[in-house]
Amino acid sequence: MALFLIGLGLHDEYGLTLRGLELAKGAHEIYLDTYTNKMYINMKNLEKLIGKRVHLAKRHHLEEGIGYLIEKARKKDVAILIPGDCFTATTHQSIRVEAVKKGVEVKVVPGVSVFTAAAGLSGLQSYKFGPPVTVPLNVFSRRVYDVIKGNRERGLHTLILLDANVEEERYMTIPEGLKRLLKLEREIKGGVINERDLVIGLARLGSEDADLKIGEIRELINLDFGPPPYTIIYPGELHFLEKEFVAMYKL
Repeated sequence: MALFLIGLGLHDEYGLTLRGLELAKGAHEIYLDTYTNKMYINMKNLEKLIGKRVHLAKRHHLEEGIGYLIEKARKKDVAILIPGDCFTATTHQSIRVEAVKKGVEVKVVPGVSVFTAAAGLSGLQSYKFGPPVTVPLNVFSRRVYDVIKGNRERGLHTLILLDANVEEERYMTIPEGLKRLLKLEREIKGGVINERDLVIGLARLGSEDADLKIGEIRELINLDFGPPPYTIIYPGELHFLEKEFVAMYKL
């Protein structure tokens, strides 16, 4: 018996890999993580693909209540379907650690991650990204500024994740994220962020209507990117191939 952590990939149920689908079909109980990121899952279709019922797992199931699912995995195969890759969110790393500590076998099926998909769609080279950072909804964090500064000093790109509270349907938009960056610059005055800086806005990665806009902060700050989820890339030094791609799509 084991606990299966299965990456769902991006956007909807069709992001499941074939391996993930086969393992889910073999599990006795299946839970869908509805807490860590926004996805557009058609539950009837997902259950049809897997051939059995899928339970919705909210925050309390995956945090303070995770012990219950881990104990279930002692007696039967339990699968958790996770948006993106399994360990993009620290919640799932904690689940794995807790299960292993309790002697429960954990099997992992990776999924497509925002970290690679955002780089690919934006035409940037993934190995030129420095540490990522999240702009939180409820906290005014200087760490965002410091990470961008450190990456730019080394010529590296910054992937900026925009915070979301999926259960409350609250999502930081790209314009809100950009306004937060400019506010940080006004307060810190470190000369890192300028409204004429080139940035990349991404929405709904992995979907057929994924949105990509490249332009200066002052240009993107008033644009509508449609429904969530959202991501921003703050480029560092551009390779000539990156420059060529950016030139083709720049506003």
